[in-house]
Order: sequence, then structure tokens, then C-alpha cells
Amino acid sequence: MTAGRKMARSRHPRRISMKLRSLFLCTSLYMALGCSTNEPASSPGAPTANRSGASSPGFPASPIQVTTSATYAYPLKISTNRRYLVDQNNKPFRIQGDSAQSLIANLTYAEADKYLSDRQKKGFNTVNINLLEAKFAIHAPANRNGDAPFTKPGDLSTPNEAYFAFADSIIDLAASKGMLVSLAAMYLGVNGGDEGWWKVLTNDVNAQTVCYNFGLYIGKRYKSRTNILWVIGGDYLPPQKDQKERRDFGDSWKASGMPGPSSCGLGIGEPLASRPTRKHSLL
Repeated sequence: MTAGRKMARSRHPRRISMKLRSLFLCTSLYMALGCSTNEPASSPGAPTANRSGASSPGFPASPIQVTTSATYAYPLKISTNRRYLVDQNNKPFRIQGDSAQSLIANLTYAEADKYLSDRQKKGFNTVNINLLEAKFAIHAPANRNGDAPFTKPGDLSTPNEAYFAFADSIIDLAASKGMLVSLAAMYLGVNGGDEGWWKVLTNDVNAQTVCYNFGLYIGKRYKSRTNILWVIGGDYLPPQKDQKERRDFGDSWKASGMPGPSSCGLGIGEPLASRPTRKHSLL
């Protein structure tokens, strides 16, 4: 018994040593194969693996769809089942968008052209922009030319032609590339704070008539520009106490000749097709 136990104990380290050698050999072989830079040749016509991670191995990445001025017939409208957007030929429009909210205020025309061309090449068909920028621009709310949106700060009854003419040129530039502009008429800002225009919109100078007339000004100015999807509001839903007068949402649009909001408007936090205006509503 004693001799048998000694023999068993003497053989045990040897078995462990052999197992360790086998494990080391298998591991080395696995690493050699896994780290090899040689890839097996694929058969003619077979898809190659995408090493960038853009798509699953063995399948090519989807081709970039470059939008041009001939891709879509603007303005967009709601599909017959009211579930998605289509162009005037009922071609579905999938928003592939980038957010450049400060573009009008913060870029020169040349910079905007370079940016939009870059996004166009990358397959974007939409860009989200604020018509007015309250805070996040070099000379906010003025643009790079130094043109403020209003000749009297905070007074919506004094729109500055130079500012809006430049805004026109940016929207037209996007149209020349076939791109939709998701345009916030007046971004309200988070919690109605200084990032947006809620405090200006509700100051003592901008009474309801002033706001309504500014809405007419915007509507008349941009009614012929079909590559716009209007964004009303933005990151803030005004409290009920500010909904003192409830008119049809499209009052100022109809008066200006703007297409109805159900076909080209997007509200934040409210139904798309029909929503009331508030005491200080623009559109």
C-alpha cells in the first residue's frame, strides 16, 4: 500500500507536466492562427468581410445614398396612412439628419457650403437648424457678419433684412443640394431658459399682435421655399397658464399663404396635424 501510494504520488507531477505542455502547445497554435494576417481567398463574386465594423462580417456595407436636387419633389407631406413623410410624388422620405442648430448664426456662407457638401457626401438628406440663435454662436444672436435678427434687441416687430437675407441664402444652399431643412422658427430653449427665445417671446414688448405679425413675416418670407420642415417650439412646452387664447394653429400660416401645418410642420410635444396656438405663439 505504501509503495503504491508513493508510486501514485511520483507519477502525479508528471501527468500535470504533460497536460501543461499540451495546453501550451494548443495555445501557441491558436494564437499563431488567430494573429495571422493571411486571409483566405474568396471565391469570385463572393462578398468580402468588412474589417471596419460598419456591417456584419461577410457582407458589404450599404452604399451611401447621396441626395441631389432631383432626388425628392418638395414640399414633403404626410403619407395617406399618416405614419411617415413622403414627397409630392409619394416617395417615402426617411430623415437621415444632422443637427447644426447654430449654422445660420455661426458659419459664413463658404463654411456652410463646405459643411453641407460634406454631409451630402456622407448620405445625409436633412439638417436641423435654428432660424434664430439665442446663445450658441460667436456673436449670438447676430450672425458672423454682425447682423442681428432684430434692429431693436428683443423686439420682434423690427426684423433685420440683412440677417434674414443671409438665412435665405443658407436655406437655398441646402435646397441646391437636395437637402431638407428642419427649421425651428423660434427655438424656445430648455425649460424656457437663456438658450432659447421664450423669455423674449413673452416680454412686455412682444404682445400677441406683435408675435402674430412676426409669424406673418416669416410665413410670407418662406412660403415659396419648399425644402423646409417647420419645427415649432423646442425643448420646452409652455405651461397651461400661457394658453389664454386658443386659435387654430394655422391662422398665421393661412394668412401668409404658407402651406398648412399638417403637411410641413412639426411641433414639440403636441400632435402633428392640429394644435392650438398660445398667447405668444408665432405660427
